[in-house]
Parts: sequence; C-alpha cells; structure tokens
Amino acid sequence: MNRQVKHAVAVLLVLLAATPSYAWNATGHKAIALIAYNQLTPAVRARVDRLLMQHPDYPKWIAVIPMRDRGRVAFLEASVWPDTIRYDGRFHTDNARPTPNVKGLPPGAQARHASWHYMNIPFSTDGTPTHPTEEPNILTKLRDCEKLGSMSEVEQTYLLPWVLHLIGDIHQPLHTMARFDRYRPDGDRGGNSVELNSGNLHSYWDSRIGTSETDRFLDQLTATIQSRHPKPAVLEIDPEKWAFEGFALRSEVYGFSGAGTERIPAVLSDSYSVDAKNLSLERAALAGYRLAEFLNQRLK
Repeated sequence: MNRQVKHAVAVLLVLLAATPSYAWNATGHKAIALIAYNQLTPAVRARVDRLLMQHPDYPKWIAVIPMRDRGRVAFLEASVWPDTIRYDGRFHTDNARPTPNVKGLPPGAQARHASWHYMNIPFSTDGTPTHPTEEPNILTKLRDCEKLGSMSEVEQTYLLPWVLHLIGDIHQPLHTMARFDRYRPDGDRGGNSVELNSGNLHSYWDSRIGTSETDRFLDQLTATIQSRHPKPAVLEIDPEKWAFEGFALRSEVYGFSGAGTERIPAVLSDSYSVDAKNLSLERAALAGYRLAEFLNQRLK
C-alpha cells in the first residue's frame, strides 16, 4: 500500500470514528414502524399511504414491490429516511449552504437536522458540572409535529417520515440523556463517547432489537415483541413524558464496569446484555403502539 493510499485510509477511519451513531438501526426503526402500521385505523392508513406516495423518494422505496405491499414497504422505508439523508447529496448539514430545492418537499426542507434525533438531558455521577439541554431537539420537534394533521399536504408529506423516525428514536434510552463525568466533562453525547472493546455504548444499544431487514425476520420479530409486550390498555402519547421515561432508565443503561475510555473500555456483563435486549424490545413495543396512536389521533 503506497503512502497516499495509507493516508486516505487513515483519514477515512478518523471520519468514521467521529461520526455519531443514530438510533435505532434500520431493523429497529422498521420493526417499530411495522407494529404501528398494523395498528392504524383503515382511514388513517389510507391517508398515510397517500401522503407517502407524494414523497419524492417514494419511487425508490417501492421499486419492484408488488402493488399490494407498497403501502407497508413505503411506511417502513420512510421510518429510516431521516437517517439515510445523512449520506444524500441533495441534503446538507445544518447551517450549511442550501442546496437546490427537492421537488415535492417544502422550501428549505433539505437540512439533515442532526439535532432533531435526540435530547441530551444531562446528569453527572461524580459532581462534574453539566451543560443544559440544547434546542431544537427531539422533544421540540415532536411538539411541532403534534399539529401534523392541520398542516398543508406538502408539509405532512415531508414531516411524516420524521414523525415515524423520531417517535422511534425517543424510545431509545440513549437518545434522551448525556452523562457528564471527569472523563467526559463536555458530556458523552448519548453514550457515543463511551468506548467498549468493540464500538461504543450508543451503537451497542442501537442494534439490540436485531440486524436483519427481511420481511420474514421483521414479521417474526414484531410478533415476538407484541407477544411479550401486549398493547397497554392506556397509551401515554405525551412526547415529554416519553423523553423522561427514557431518562429514568439511566441507571440500567450505565450499569456497567470500566470507565468507558479507550484505555479502560466499558465492560458489559452477560446479565447487562440480557437486560439490554429485553428492555429494547419493551421500548420498541411502546414506540410502535404510541406511534400508531399518535397518527390515529393527529390524522383522523
């Protein structure tokens, strides 16, 4: 390998290491979306199907998909769209120079909006001073989206994928907290700065629901999730309560040994891994039921 190639590889590795993780992975988001899609009323399902058909990326989502399955597939693909635009040249990072408007989206709707994905509610375990939660964040955006049904159709088409995605995100505990300690005085960015022997704490939690995206796997996964965690008789649909519900899980999320630094990585016990898996499935179930209820109320 010559010097130029070695330098390029080194730069790429640095960039990858600096890239924050996003919750959940595609499997997690699609499982949550599938639970929700099956819980929509017929009228609301028809409305979201029609809205997503107007989305500029709809043709990509349903390419080679039979007509009978297009509504479901588009709904699941839309749930991961806010993550996929991170790598899409039509979109730009917040505060960057705007790109030409994408036909079918509202003017100025091409920011990647990284800050919408999380809410870093701060806490400290050793007295390290914390930083206040910044805005905009996942809670402020979900508050905006509570008016979804009264917006113009082009705004609904744009924001619907964000709603599907953000209601999933807010149920991943590490999207609701940031720990400040002597190793990370500026906060751990929702576990992104907590090093494991392989990867980081945030990416570990992102993948607890699963990794396959096949129809068969998603059908089996959602059946398992719902059998273990049936729909509650009463559904909480206040996004602020969702956020603090996740924040209340910080003892479980940070219940590992080790400092979580490169020299002293965090060590996750077998029982931690089992509990993380079970908790993730429970959070996915609630996210799916609540997403359906949110849409059934806002789009009825």
